[in-house]
Amino acid sequence: MSWVLVGGLGYERELWERLEKPSFKVVGTAYLLATESFSPAPWAEVAFAEYLTHNYAGLVAESEGILHLSQSLFSCYLAMDLALAYHNPAWIFLPGKPWRLFFLSEKEGGCLGCVEPYHSPPPALVWERFSLDWFDTLAAHWKTPPHQSTLWEGKKTYPLEKNPHCPLHRKEQPYLSGKEQLVVAVSCGENSVAITPSFEKKIDLSVYQEMIRPFVRIRKTNPFFLEIEYERFLCLVFRQGRFIVKGTKEKNTALFLYRQLVGV
Repeated sequence: MSWVLVGGLGYERELWERLEKPSFKVVGTAYLLATESFSPAPWAEVAFAEYLTHNYAGLVAESEGILHLSQSLFSCYLAMDLALAYHNPAWIFLPGKPWRLFFLSEKEGGCLGCVEPYHSPPPALVWERFSLDWFDTLAAHWKTPPHQSTLWEGKKTYPLEKNPHCPLHRKEQPYLSGKEQLVVAVSCGENSVAITPSFEKKIDLSVYQEMIRPFVRIRKTNPFFLEIEYERFLCLVFRQGRFIVKGTKEKNTALFLYRQLVGV
């Protein structure tokens, strides 16, 4: 059987080679703003030019497990929800400061949601770069994974116990069901795409402005939204987490910019 590799950082081929070329079905690779398309992955069994959503449940159900390497913390929790629903193991590189590695066992232990409920992260642009040294850690355990769910923080490891109050283990399936997701709407008349999170995501625009300033051109500020330029796109970031990008009708471009500029 194949593994589902959820990508996005651009290290998908390096990871595949480091693990001695297992069979991978890839969902998402590095996104190229210049062409508004995902990088090709001819080495994969099949590659889907899209970010992970709950619609990939069938693919996960038929797989051996999930391997997740992207800049979206929200996508990590969706991957855990999918893995738990179909009793699959999952290896998840957790973005943040610093990056971490999590193994979700289908046999014993809890998930990351048992100890850390999802929280809206900062924009991916301000996070530290992913270290390829993490591939060594994964490769050392890939063929003989831990029996229990385990979290690696640097060189330290922590077994995670199951929390009976965790919604993922109570089979509430907040991510797999689509109850919590990013709602994407492509404008019919204008060359724009709007993204609205179905979950609570409040943004302190004054703090956000200082955080994002080194990476963008700020055009307008007021108590309700921030207007910024990034590459060739004009973007509006609202304090409730809503996001509008002008200059495209490609939903994956909007989702990429949301990850980079807003954080999810």
